[in-house]
Amino acid sequence: MNVNQLLYNISLVISNKQKNKNTPRIKSGTRHYSRGDDGTSEFIKGIRLPKHSPAHLVYSALEFSKWCCSNILLHHIKSPFLEEFEVYQLQWFVENLHSLGAFCFNWGSDDSINHIFPIEVLDTIEKRIEYLQTTKVNGKSLGDCQDFLSFTDSRLLSLDLARLAFRILETTYTLWHFTLYGLKKMEGARLDTSALLNRISTYLFWVSRYSTLKLNLDENVWEAKIGSYNPPEF
Repeated sequence: MNVNQLLYNISLVISNKQKNKNTPRIKSGTRHYSRGDDGTSEFIKGIRLPKHSPAHLVYSALEFSKWCCSNILLHHIKSPFLEEFEVYQLQWFVENLHSLGAFCFNWGSDDSINHIFPIEVLDTIEKRIEYLQTTKVNGKSLGDCQDFLSFTDSRLLSLDLARLAFRILETTYTLWHFTLYGLKKMEGARLDTSALLNRISTYLFWVSRYSTLKLNLDENVWEAKIGSYNPPEF
């Protein structure tokens, strides 16, 4: 029996003892900090794991992804540039990303239905990517390009930062899975979640390109060569 399986069995025992209790994770008026001074954080139901464990890395990455989504929406409030679907989808991510953390904390169990992203989300995002790729804006449509773009508009930069955040989240989620399950292939809800994370970063890439057209800005595409270096004198 490996360490992960042992921890899983322990969590089941603790869960059975506490299933009738509804104790808040952070109690107001109690000293809930300083317990992590030893380099560990609570994982689930009292179990503590090192702070660099894959499950904790997933949670850190999703916190950053959630912040990036909120940052895009704040830019939109100040200077509207998103379509109605993007506003809804980003807000949905803000409200539901923590379920991914709970899903990982519950060992990716397919029966943790309260924390599984609906497959309709993946299907809808794939349809939206196709829409962004083919719909004309200001008489123009998006063509092929290298997947290396740079942006000078803060709104587009916020989208690109979110794309990077979800790419990191996808990577840490993959690390979590193969640490927990070894070389076993992803399947069920774990596979669907991985596919969704992969598609979100692709979706945000096309949202940034589509928004560039809407804002009537030029795309700054990376060229496969080193540019000239002529700094000003000092």
